[in-house]
Amino acid sequence: MKLSNKILIGFFGFIFIYLTAAFAELRLNGIPNFINDTNSMAETVDLEAVSYLIIKDVDKNVQVIGSDRPRLEVRSFSGDWLAKLTYSVSGDTLTLSNLHAANTNIRVSVFVPKAQLKEVAVNTASATVKGLQQNRLHLSQKSGSIWLRDCQLTKMEIELEQSYLEVSGTVLDTLSAQLDKSQVNILSPVGILQGSLKNSASMRLNDLEEIQIKKDKSSRLLLY
Repeated sequence: MKLSNKILIGFFGFIFIYLTAAFAELRLNGIPNFINDTNSMAETVDLEAVSYLIIKDVDKNVQVIGSDRPRLEVRSFSGDWLAKLTYSVSGDTLTLSNLHAANTNIRVSVFVPKAQLKEVAVNTASATVKGLQQNRLHLSQKSGSIWLRDCQLTKMEIELEQSYLEVSGTVLDTLSAQLDKSQVNILSPVGILQGSLKNSASMRLNDLEEIQIKKDKSSRLLLY
């Protein structure tokens, strides 16, 4: 048997086992092991325009989505998780904190104006940012992860300490980076890259026009 056929058989076997386990769990417990808009209840809080978002000590990936209706939304099967999330609004700053739900099927989403979010700060948490349409965005991360997808940005500034960032579907004219013990993977074209890498930091890019960056001997800048 060809190696390619063995790989295909193995792949479809894995899918079959996964689906069987998922249906078995649903049948035994009556609760699906994934959450979406149709099988869950949404708790929402309408927000005024949010320019700054702080996420700290949250062990669920927070969805940050450009929208015409700013709001905080928590989806769960039981519909009683919003009260367990600490959140506060001060001026144009929204802070989410202290949510521990690693083994619970819930989804936390922050819908923000598409062209008004200035900064996302992540500390011991993770977020997925998508659907923004603006000139500039600042990302600050400490022991956190961010996936930024399908945004329209001109310039992005990033400050990472012991963190991970991945960018896709987002063309950048200028990327300004300060990396310390962090990893960045850029899957979109970048015009100008500037900044510094230190303490075993690494950055991977696949389409870059101009480099203005400093790095120490332990750090790596990879083009592929």
